[in-house]
Amino acid sequence: MPDEEAMLEIEFELDADFNRRAWFHAARKNLPQTLAFWGTIIFIGLLAMFYYRQSAREFVFFSLVVGIIVAILSYIYYTSYQQNLREARDFNAINGKRVRLVFKADADGFDFIHGKNFSHIAWESVTFYEESAEFIILGYSSGFYIPRSAFQSEDEINF
Repeated sequence: MPDEEAMLEIEFELDADFNRRAWFHAARKNLPQTLAFWGTIIFIGLLAMFYYRQSAREFVFFSLVVGIIVAILSYIYYTSYQQNLREARDFNAINGKRVRLVFKADADGFDFIHGKNFSHIAWESVTFYEESAEFIILGYSSGFYIPRSAFQSEDEINF
């Protein structure tokens, strides 16, 4: 039975590098679904083109359209990344970069302190838990990223 007073407190900094790594991790995680969706669309388009026995000129036109779609998707990903970094920079300018998380044994959640803001996040709200090489991710909202470097040992991660 764990000690009721047992507590783990970790602190880390939300800098531009952290935000960049977390954004790319999320983008890589969603990449297979994105590629499967657009790959299916392109495959169906190719099947339709061959079914109707289109000419070489129409094949080149179709290829050009596919290239434009890929360019547009790349631009959307890039602008999303830039917007994310701008919002994170502006948010950190107001609230500071330091984040503190407090986990208490037998508590119904954990505390999140960022600048003057305080939140208690109930374990019921955490929909998933994931570990990667760089992050511990708690499924709250779109994902709550905690850098592994914020933990001193593997025991703290298992707390």
